[in-house]
Amino acid sequence: MSKTYLRNAFSRLEAPDDAVLELGPTDVVKCCWNPERDSLSIAEAVALGRRMSKVHFEMILVPEVLITTRIDEEFHIKNKRDFGKRMRRIMFFAVCGQAVLPWVYANTLMPYPCKFEQFLEQGGNGTVVRERSLAPEGCALQDYIRSVYGGGVIGASLVLLTMLVMCMVAQMTVFFTNRYMKSGDEKWLNYKRLMWRPLLMLWYFKISLYMPTLKYVNTINMVPCLYIPPSVLACFTYIALMLEILVLGVFNHALAITGVAAYAMGELWLHVLAFLLAAPKTHWNVMKLAMETFDEKSDDILQNMLHEDHRGDRKTFSEMASVTIHDLIQFRNLKVKSKFDLVTDRVSTEGTVDDVGVITHLLLEVFGGIYKIDLVTGHVKLAAVLGRKNRNSFQPPETVVASSQDAPNAIEAAA
Repeated sequence: MSKTYLRNAFSRLEAPDDAVLELGPTDVVKCCWNPERDSLSIAEAVALGRRMSKVHFEMILVPEVLITTRIDEEFHIKNKRDFGKRMRRIMFFAVCGQAVLPWVYANTLMPYPCKFEQFLEQGGNGTVVRERSLAPEGCALQDYIRSVYGGGVIGASLVLLTMLVMCMVAQMTVFFTNRYMKSGDEKWLNYKRLMWRPLLMLWYFKISLYMPTLKYVNTINMVPCLYIPPSVLACFTYIALMLEILVLGVFNHALAITGVAAYAMGELWLHVLAFLLAAPKTHWNVMKLAMETFDEKSDDILQNMLHEDHRGDRKTFSEMASVTIHDLIQFRNLKVKSKFDLVTDRVSTEGTVDDVGVITHLLLEVFGGIYKIDLVTGHVKLAAVLGRKNRNSFQPPETVVASSQDAPNAIEAAA
């Protein structure tokens, strides 16, 4: 088969004439399988995409906010105040319990090259043999870490430093929010979003997989006036523990072994927190049922997001998600119906860059092509072109190419 023939054959599947490289807010995109019925302007697509990102953020972090503000305004859990007090006590003791871990590590997993070595010493005349024990010099730091006093000081310093950092980040959140309220400039919300994003990604891809029910009690703050919920506590204590053990490894000149030990201690700490901060079974079952009441059809986008989260799958809805116009239109029914009075890191209003959570980009499948939407900047660019055969349907072509000899017939059938 000649290259010229293939070039002429594939030219029949060339890009449609209406595929534009970049779209503006007033441009309109249409649905692939029903262009006349489902369509969106780019401005509305960006707004609904941001709403999708925020709904996903609320679903993986604070489902109670998602339910009370978007699905059922009258939803509330009984005896929540008493449970909140008990949860704050558990969070406080969990942080204090972290002070013991450095001492435990120093006396178990940390390499200790300063042990006394036993040997026999023979006298000058060769007749006197004495047993002696010596230890290497320069072990003052290792001995200090292994002592109860030294381990306690290091552990207490770790707890205080962790609390200080958490309070500083919470105060910065308040500062950025107040600056936005006064100036109306969304750059302050973007600064806040970028400040929290590393912790959000750590929670989504790592911590939440160990404690899947914690999000159902994540509206309880350790300090009532500051945003320090259990998820933030889990992330910060995990990072602090890992860093401290690595620093001890640097001083002990055993960084490679300490890296493995830090990972092991981090895994142990996550399992301990998962046990201590687990949500009551009634809480998370009730919230799951409340979110499932939105299920209307088999292609419900919210249910797809819920099932992905329950399975622990972090591929479908990650930093870039693939959606259709039909998916985005469903989020019209998930607009904010009531404000919440909880202390969180997000404002209760919609329509700003503060809505962007884990999902920052969308691949939108429309009539004629696939467009990449940047939810932060609102820019929309053409990512791929759909051939003429795919402009009215996503069904695969009926012709199957069995071998290279059948390729010409398959190309003509698809044209």
